[in-house]
Formats: sequence, structure tokens, C-alpha cells
Amino acid sequence: MHQAPILPGRAVLNKKTFTFYENSKYDSLQRSFALDTLEVKIFAHDTNCFEAKSINEVTDSLVLCGCPFAPNAGITAETWIKEIDKFRYSCGG
Repeated sequence: MHQAPILPGRAVLNKKTFTFYENSKYDSLQRSFALDTLEVKIFAHDTNCFEAKSINEVTDSLVLCGCPFAPNAGITAETWIKEIDKFRYSCGG
């Protein structure tokens, strides 16, 4: 089984994009998605994670998981998905 790299990072959600940066430096862009083509769903191999991908791409996706020892560790993947959708449909451009 292939093990994906685990990187500490931060996600930024704005009116047009959902962007993930690796935490090694401030400009370490890992992946960015346009909100209007973003698809998010629970990751099939771990329900504590969610998968983000563009509906226009079939292979290039990003799996995001909460950090188990972070102050917000109780936030679930389902909560992330709901918040992304709420932002997309209530705040998006």
C-alpha cells in the first residue's frame, strides 16, 4: 500500500479559492482549487479526513486530515466539508 506524505499545513478559504500551503514557509503553495469547481467528500480510506479535488480533474486530489493533538482536534472532516459548502454558497462570488 502506498503511503502518502504527511505534511503539516494550513488551508485558506476565500471568495474564489480553497488553497492549501505546506507549513515549511509562508509561500509554500501545495494546491489550490477554484470554489466553483471544487468537490469535497469524506476520504474513502479514513473518515477523519476529506478529499478535495476539482470536478474537472480525475486524478489530482488532496487529502486533508485534522491534527489529533491540535487545539481544534475535535473538528471532524464532516464539519470541514459543511463549512466549505457554507462559505461557498453563502460568501462566494
